[in-house]
Amino acid sequence: MLSAANLKAAQQVVYSRALAQRGRSRDASSGIKAPLSVRAAVKNNAGSNKSSVARIIKLLEAANVPDAAAVAFPTMGRPRMLTDEENEAIMAFVIWREGAGLPACKGVKLKMQQIHYASAGTQKRSQSAECGTAASVTIILKWFERLTEAIVNRRINASECWNADQTVVRVGILREHVQCLIMHTKREVRVQVLSPEYRETCTVIVRKFLPDEKLPEGALETLTAASQSASTGSMLQSWSAIAVIDPERKSHVATLAGDQEFIREAPLFILFCADLSRLHDASDYHGRPGDGAGLECIDLFIMATLDAALAAQNVTVAAESLGLGMCYVGAARNNARDLPDYLGLPPYVVGLLVMAVSYAEPKYLNSHKPRLSISEVMYRDIWKDEERAEHIKKYKDTLQNHYKRQNKPGRKVWRVSLANCMSSSDLDGRGKMRSVLDQQGFKFT
Repeated sequence: MLSAANLKAAQQVVYSRALAQRGRSRDASSGIKAPLSVRAAVKNNAGSNKSSVARIIKLLEAANVPDAAAVAFPTMGRPRMLTDEENEAIMAFVIWREGAGLPACKGVKLKMQQIHYASAGTQKRSQSAECGTAASVTIILKWFERLTEAIVNRRINASECWNADQTVVRVGILREHVQCLIMHTKREVRVQVLSPEYRETCTVIVRKFLPDEKLPEGALETLTAASQSASTGSMLQSWSAIAVIDPERKSHVATLAGDQEFIREAPLFILFCADLSRLHDASDYHGRPGDGAGLECIDLFIMATLDAALAAQNVTVAAESLGLGMCYVGAARNNARDLPDYLGLPPYVVGLLVMAVSYAEPKYLNSHKPRLSISEVMYRDIWKDEERAEHIKKYKDTLQNHYKRQNKPGRKVWRVSLANCMSSSDLDGRGKMRSVLDQQGFKFT
């Protein structure tokens, strides 16, 4: 477990080793000595634990090596921290690796009235910290105050990302909550030119969650703020969501959404809806000008669908930044006729997709699944699909190699899966979506 005592003891050992490597003594009066041992550091710091200290030392030293490839980065989430000192970034990295989390990830809320700093939050210090020097535990405990200062002085808006000077760090601001903390130091940041033939996605879909895990305090509010920060067509905000948390209710919704067990395992299950009910209410309130003919325009429903999708993807990014895993579940439309009744959806609202959110079970994490080549999905200036057959062939080989690495060599060829998907108009019950839309009051012209 990471505590101030464990961290301080580990820092003392790393510091003494750094001094020894430079030929400097940790006690100049008595000449060069051997580095401080873990046992001695634990003895000097009441409340520290030898095994925890040794583990932190290993992470500290890994984060300080010149070769970034030597650092074993976690596979889940992208926590970040705002700092202009390499030592602080390293310490925060260790805190996260130890599973202790950071204040903002534990639901700490910014108290704007408590801000009394006057200087800019990320000005370069006159002397940059030297790798290996002893960073005070106070530095780590004070980082949140410095982050708060930067937010207030620079008037950072909701969900805005901002890079600091020294360590190319990034921070995500969601209303009054600070999330998306810690990023690797700048020597670990690489700008890569993606091959047009192949790329990997950043999001890893999770279908196995850690059992009996609860989300951090304030997580739902943070995810909601992230979803509301997404773009919205004509400022209509024509989407809504239902967070299903009650285990019994969640289990029933899971049954309707393909009866998948990982949905029941997740403490949070979100249904994203296209929602034109507020537009309908506004039209009624003002006497239905034009007889509300716009509500029957199919473009409004397309806008609502896009709004819901953009909101859902923002939730994905925010969840991953909190170290959480997620999985989209399109099977919510398999029984779209039953969902409105069970969840009390009013007219002009229809469920589109659901998302399960929790901590991923590391043993069952999938690798990034390849997508189509960039040149197959992004055309320049005009539509050009002359090379589609070649792109699809290369993609088939890439995907099959991916499945072989996952010990799933028997998976169907991608185009075969597409053809099978189009072989039935029922689509596992989703062929009834038009009648469901009629049931919910959507009348398209």
